[in-house]
Amino acid sequence: MTQQVYLDNAAASPLAAQVRQAIHKAEERYGNPSSLHNTGQQARQLISDARQRIAALLHCEPEEVFFTSGGTESINTALQGVAREAQQGHIITVQTEHAAVLETCKYLSSQGFRITYLPVDYKGQVRLEDLKNAISKDTILFSYSAVNNETGSTQEYAKIAELCRKQKIPIHIDASQYGEPFDTRHADLVSMSGSKVHGPKGTGLLFVQIGTPVQPLLFGGGQELQLRSGTENVPGIAGLAEALTLSPAHKKHSITAAQRLRKELLQLDGVTQNGGSPQSSIINIRINGVEGETLVKHCNTKGLYISAGSACHSGHLRASHVLTAMGLTKEQALSSVRLSTSYLTTPEDIIRAKTIMQQVIAQLRELNNTVHTHTI
Repeated sequence: MTQQVYLDNAAASPLAAQVRQAIHKAEERYGNPSSLHNTGQQARQLISDARQRIAALLHCEPEEVFFTSGGTESINTALQGVAREAQQGHIITVQTEHAAVLETCKYLSSQGFRITYLPVDYKGQVRLEDLKNAISKDTILFSYSAVNNETGSTQEYAKIAELCRKQKIPIHIDASQYGEPFDTRHADLVSMSGSKVHGPKGTGLLFVQIGTPVQPLLFGGGQELQLRSGTENVPGIAGLAEALTLSPAHKKHSITAAQRLRKELLQLDGVTQNGGSPQSSIINIRINGVEGETLVKHCNTKGLYISAGSACHSGHLRASHVLTAMGLTKEQALSSVRLSTSYLTTPEDIIRAKTIMQQVIAQLRELNNTVHTHTI
């Protein structure tokens, strides 16, 4: 059987063993947390314990932690919640954001809100001067990612926070790809996803600093401290708390593995890194003379699982908006792929990944040369 190497953890990470145990244990608390009897109150206590654990990790108050169904809901609650409260105004975000942010901003634009999309430099970073110039009297929010989901590029969190707070502009940070609890001192709202930190899919959280005006998206029983309605996912919440507790140690290993992998990949002929950060487990590279999606498919047949730097829409390849915003041409963007490590990534995985990449790249270049020769 072919040895499999999974390097697509930025898309979804496998459940950690301890997380799976926490979920199974919590499944015994089957009562509705809103019920007054003992079974319900046992489930309620489990949620309360998880909220306190996570608050300690985030260095915030328990009442500032709200559980959601994932990163997308958290982002929508943050952006739409602030916008609904303000009713009108100006929102600043970044051209390289995740679709959950960009599509929400597109919707808010249709509702009369003015949206500014900041450009980035070749590293994928926002220029502070651009942010400063974009702020106006009616700016109600600045939303950006702690770590870009395609390239791993990071931002200057402290400097951004200092600039926005001088102007009294609330900050939302999408920390889904940060890999561990984010320092909430740098933001007023922080969204996170369980599936990116070896937690259960369909879980997430939103940190909302006390005093930040946010209206709910989902109405009903107001189970999540009146900001979100719906019966709580007790096993999922327990799994999320366990995953976040383990995440600092997991992230340390992931970054070490990514640094080793990056070093090996950049030794390959015609391979260049796109943006990124040494403190991220996400690596984005472009390969001269090879189409990214084709490379991904061929690596898949050899047991190496990575991600393309482009998306397929209606049968047509579309270059990554992240990479083109960083200055890459369409051809360069379509020649890019993403690899992302985890705490499970071994030195043997890294060597095997390099070997497979080297073989496939050589095969595809030879095929391309043959096709080009016959065409001529």
